[in-house]
Amino acid sequence: MDTQRLWECFCLTGEPLVYLLYQAALDQESGGGISA
Repeated sequence: MDTQRLWECFCLTGEPLVYLLYQAALDQESGGGISA
């Protein structure tokens, strides 16, 4: 998953769902850790 593209999509649309998907992607990349 391209988190950068997903983040840009969130910035453009402001869709909460996109933000949730982005957070889920971060969790996978960091091994379950929370990161901003």
